[in-house]
Parts: sequence; structure tokens; C-alpha cells
Amino acid sequence: MANEIRQKFDAWVTAPTITLASLAVATAQSSVVVTNPNLRGRAKILLSTRTNAAPTADTIVELFLLEQDDAAAVTNRTDDWTAADAVLVISNAKNIGTLVASANSNTVSMVDVFETSYVATLNANGWGIAVRNGTNVILHATAGNHIVRTQYFLDEIQ
Repeated sequence: MANEIRQKFDAWVTAPTITLASLAVATAQSSVVVTNPNLRGRAKILLSTRTNAAPTADTIVELFLLEQDDAAAVTNRTDDWTAADAVLVISNAKNIGTLVASANSNTVSMVDVFETSYVATLNANGWGIAVRNGTNVILHATAGNHIVRTQYFLDEIQ
């Protein structure tokens, strides 16, 4: 019988570190760099966020992948990312996915799970994410209303 490759997953971990509380309209926030010592090439990213007030229907929150080519270098990072939790202007980062806000008279929670494998292989030297607020309102001020978790794919030959 031929071998097959089955998908297994690491446990969900709270990473990368990124501050989404009170993220302003039309602003992006980058994460701290995520080290990748086990050379995992693909991951799922859970993004859960909440608006501070009623957004306009069909406005979005975008998730981007940030890459670097050398863990020790301060150059050659996507969009001049500093590998820190900071404001970032997005111009070349790869879009991993989009959360769409629904029409509501209150705050809106948005959540989805995205795969990095659709846009790139995760870099062994480290990677990160950026989140851009495209809604017409700031994101909720309570940090606990924003969750980012990752789970690496583990290919296993049977």
C-alpha cells in the first residue's frame, strides 16, 4: 500500500503578539515577529475582533502576512516592518484573509480562521501578521475582545 500524507496540527497557541484594542480607522498594526524554530511552513490563524460601535455594512478588517529574510537583519522585511507590535503602512504585504462587518446597530464581533498556505510558505527566519481596520469605526478598546491564535500544520507520512 502506498504511503499517504495526513494532516495533524500543533495545539492552538496565543501568538503573535499584536495590539488591536482601539485600532483606528484606516490604520494597520503589525505584530511582534514569530520565530519558527521547527521550520513549520504552514499555519492556521484565528482572528477574532470586535468594533467599538456600529460599523457600516460590508466594511472590512484585513489580515496580512509579514515576512523577513534574515532573523538578525533590520532590512528586507515586508513594508519596512520593524518586527514589533507597531503601526504599519501596508503596501506589499500578502493578504491572508478578510473579515466582513455586518449591518448592526451595535458593536460587531467578527471571527474566522485563515490559512497561510494560500499565500506563502512561512519563513524559517520568522514571520508576522498585520491587521488593517477598514471599518468606519475604531476597534473595541478592551484588549480581551481581540484574539489572535496560530496552529501549525504537521504533515505526517502514514
